[in-house]
Amino acid sequence: YQRRVRAINIGSDNDNPALATYQMCRLLQEEDVVAIIGPFTSAQIKSCSYIAGQIGVPIIAPTATDPNLNNPHWARTLALLSPSNEKQAEALLDLVQFYEWRRVAIVYTSDPYGVTLAETVKDQMVRRGVELITEVEIRYEVARETEESVARRWVAQLLNTSVRVTLLLTQPDYGDLLLRTAHQMDMVTPQFVWVASTAVSEATVTIATQLWLSFVLYNYKT
Repeated sequence: YQRRVRAINIGSDNDNPALATYQMCRLLQEEDVVAIIGPFTSAQIKSCSYIAGQIGVPIIAPTATDPNLNNPHWARTLALLSPSNEKQAEALLDLVQFYEWRRVAIVYTSDPYGVTLAETVKDQMVRRGVELITEVEIRYEVARETEESVARRWVAQLLNTSVRVTLLLTQPDYGDLLLRTAHQMDMVTPQFVWVASTAVSEATVTIATQLWLSFVLYNYKT
């Protein structure tokens, strides 16, 4: 017994719930859909899962983390695969405390995922007595022709604070861009530690980025 899988691409950096819902509804009309995997963000899942739940179509969310999505009355056919922002924040601060890091910086995207996760992380930091050195907010939509120069400003802001530990709470594209830029500016060395949230670590990123993360964590431990 076989089923055909059809992929709908709405752009990895497009957080438009209306577009995601339109694409899903069009797919439901044109095809004999038995289940849906995706879309990417919590905002998209929130709108799509409500409709899917009303018509009884299972929808699997690999990366959505909004804790409000756990409400069974909202979408009875929704299955979440990633931990909520609250669980992510707890895990990140558990790691910070385990290695006895006292001062950290955070970088986050200005979309619902980044903003809500950053606020939850900052709340955990206050509770646990961890100092926030600086925070860098990345505008979710940066023009492609200027993204490299803008990324250098983000990294320079971190360098100016003498930060050694940075929590990366961004969407995958921006996490990859930031790490590539940090590598070019000599901020991916044994003196620096980058800790990525699930949106970055679970997504497909470049092999170079994976090697940089492994290199930093390995050298810190040794």
